[in-house]
Amino acid sequence: MSFAIHKQVHPPTGVDHAVAAYFTHPIGDGGPPNLVVTQANHLTIFAIRREGPGPGPRGGGGDDAALIAAAVAAVQSPAGGSRAGGGSHEVSLEVVAEFDLHGTVGSVAVLRRRFGAPRNQRDALLIAVRESKLSVVEFDPATLTLVNSSLHSWETSVGSGGIPSAQRVAPLPPLAAADPEGRC
Repeated sequence: MSFAIHKQVHPPTGVDHAVAAYFTHPIGDGGPPNLVVTQANHLTIFAIRREGPGPGPRGGGGDDAALIAAAVAAVQSPAGGSRAGGGSHEVSLEVVAEFDLHGTVGSVAVLRRRFGAPRNQRDALLIAVRESKLSVVEFDPATLTLVNSSLHSWETSVGSGGIPSAQRVAPLPPLAAADPEGRC
């Protein structure tokens, strides 16, 4: 009998995917979206914080992309802070949660709340894993954990038309995509 052993010697350092989503708080609470970053098998959720004078928190204006870009620049700058919008406010990133995933992330998409849905709903993440799995996860604010709301696998036994379990890792990473209505 043989066993496979996996030991992660060094944590992942390079960012593979980054998306903006209202993942830990609903859009109705106001404020900018979260920055969700994946690094190999690691998922990190950042909150974007603004300090200083300027308009209060907003919920989903066109300025969110500029705010996220300023927050990323703040992390990359040696001083650890960035002035966005002509010095009107300081933007920084704060780690909200970190999770280790079981598999290497191939792609990530955001499942936005549907049109007409209550504004207190949060976005979900569609995570495609290289080991022939697709998962929809949501953030549970009560326990501060990920909740798997849907899990799909396209591996089957040999001879039944799917991907055999011995060849589970696809040669190319799967592509997760969602339309504006929140469908996969």
